Amino acid sequence: MILNWDLFLRLAMHHKIAPLIAHASASLQAPFPDHVASKLRARSAENTVEAFRSIVELERLQGLLKGAGIRAVALKGVPLSVAAFGNLALRDVGDIDLLIDPSDAERADFILRQAGLKRQEPAAVLTPQRQSFYICFHKDYTYSAETRGFEIDLHWRLLRDRHASANIVGSIYESDLPMLTIGAIEIPVLNFEQCVVYLAVHGAMEGWARWKSLVDIAALWTKATPAQRTSALALANQSGSASFLSAALILAADWLRLPIAMNNEECLAASRTDTSREDYILSYTRRQMIAHHFMPSPAGPTTLAMKWHEIRLRPSLQSLRDLAMRILFRTRMWECIDLPDSLFFFYPLLSPFEWMFFRMRNALNWNAR
Repeated sequence: MILNWDLFLRLAMHHKIAPLIAHASASLQAPFPDHVASKLRARSAENTVEAFRSIVELERLQGLLKGAGIRAVALKGVPLSVAAFGNLALRDVGDIDLLIDPSDAERADFILRQAGLKRQEPAAVLTPQRQSFYICFHKDYTYSAETRGFEIDLHWRLLRDRHASANIVGSIYESDLPMLTIGAIEIPVLNFEQCVVYLAVHGAMEGWARWKSLVDIAALWTKATPAQRTSALALANQSGSASFLSAALILAADWLRLPIAMNNEECLAASRTDTSREDYILSYTRRQMIAHHFMPSPAGPTTLAMKWHEIRLRPSLQSLRDLAMRILFRTRMWECIDLPDSLFFFYPLLSPFEWMFFRMRNALNWNAR
């Protein structure tokens, strides 16, 4: 029996599963108290409106890119809601994420900005050298569509770790990706294997601060055929992500008590080549949940703590090098220190001074509150 319904509501809202709970409550024998049911229904109604607005905006963005010969694949969002739950409005609506080929990043950025989107990250003007560096060592551009109310993330990689991303999804122009039909709209999406492995790694990178993604994985895994699960495990093993997937399935079963069919348990155990990383993901997630009363924020840990977490998850020399490059060539420096491309590699020398002034400015702003 739930004794604290206000806490239940806060958990549902924080973990972005209120629309799904509202839908499931219709089949519960013991109804929720009136005030709980009312708030869940209200959030579900809001989410339904947002889902329809999101799919219209997604179609518009894909049309813009398709008109320029750029293939854009939908990540997560409303298409994932349809794939996992068979309903476009059951998954809490968030950002709109698109995946393109890296070779199209510069052209796609120009098209979206010409269409009225404001690029927020990186906010600085991108010279040829900056753009080349950013596409190499980062994974996406972030835009705001102020008149439409959505944040748009334009990915050319799934993850910051470019070596891991390449193993999960190669060039989307070489991939035979499925088309998801929603009404009269056809949207390219990742296949089951790619989607579930991506969700597992992305969730671990975020410290599993939201149960929303765990529910996604559980729903996809439960609906999958034995052949699809075997294929997903093979991709996870091939991409070095088996420990991420196994940890996600364990967390979904343990924390959410979801009835995940583990018909491939022996195959899963055999594919886990790095149980220490699985143990780290599980212990880190549990510590964060307990320390924050089951409502951790994805932005809660400090920047240093998140970088250390990233290193623990992907402790390879290539990943460490890429992380060092992102630190030494922080994109926010480009806004306040406008070096020409011929002096681009002087940024690491200025990085410690920029970091010091950034911290001092933040401290002064905090004290002024």
